Amino acid sequence: MKQLIVHMGAHRCASSAVQALLRRNRATLEAAGVALFLRADMEEADARVDARGLFRASWRNPTALWRAHRFRQAVMALPHDRIVISEENLIGTMPGQYDGLFYPGFSRFLNALVPLGAQLDLVPRMIVRRQDRFVQSAYAFRVAFGLAQAFPAFVKDLDLQGLSWLRLATGVDRTGLADRFRFQPLEAWPRAEAAARASAFLGLADVLPAADETLKGNASFPEDDLRLMLSLNRAGLGLDIMWRREKLFRALRNRDGESDMDILQACGLKLDRAARQALEGALASPPALTMDSDLRAWMVAHYRDENRAFLSHTTVAADPSLWEDRADG
Repeated sequence: MKQLIVHMGAHRCASSAVQALLRRNRATLEAAGVALFLRADMEEADARVDARGLFRASWRNPTALWRAHRFRQAVMALPHDRIVISEENLIGTMPGQYDGLFYPGFSRFLNALVPLGAQLDLVPRMIVRRQDRFVQSAYAFRVAFGLAQAFPAFVKDLDLQGLSWLRLATGVDRTGLADRFRFQPLEAWPRAEAAARASAFLGLADVLPAADETLKGNASFPEDDLRLMLSLNRAGLGLDIMWRREKLFRALRNRDGESDMDILQACGLKLDRAARQALEGALASPPALTMDSDLRAWMVAHYRDENRAFLSHTTVAADPSLWEDRADG
């Protein structure tokens, strides 16, 4: 029977690292007869399969419903017996990017998959993490790519009481996919084993053991580096994403005592007097960049019972107390 493995995120939960693992091993997967579709594959003009936008599919959006129908047809038409789709935007945009909502299209995306369950072996997968860590990581990512807000302003726009993984799990129940769907808490994977665990979680251990692999995705930056990038954002400088990816991020990862100005000079960012003054002013009065201990403790306490219920759900195989270990990051 044809098998469809769908890795749908979530954002800031090792999605880029999982996709990098799959991308590095594309040749191995293809040699084993596995068809792989990542974001770049689905963005191609002649893409054979495109699952993007299905989270909008509803009777109010006939265009998205038609896309869902075409997606299902395309999957069944593929000659491969095993298909992997991995893209964190399948269930919607990152919370806080355009609004503060927490994956309102999740169930719509699942409903677009449901009809395939009668035709093939459907394997839906999602990696998650504790809410406070999710929010902090989302903020750091947004700063790295140009957000000029301080952390308190960022979280003000989020529905901090609505970051419910349990709501998503009950949504899985309503679609009838609970026997197929699996959530995986990221914190349960030892770092040294994460690549192999990820491959096994996706059901690919037989063709991709990944024992000697590591999970490496988008860089995590320390507070000093975030402060520099936030100051650049607030001063309107160095906002070219390609420059950041190719030069700034690399220089920051390899930073060895260099000053902020030395880093920028080495990256080729030219600053006239006004720009330099604007940047120095932003650096001299940096806003809050991280979650304070009071908010973190509140979030851990607020979600404690709900998270225990989520971690005990039939779609999750984890210690119910996993996210209660400590209230810090």
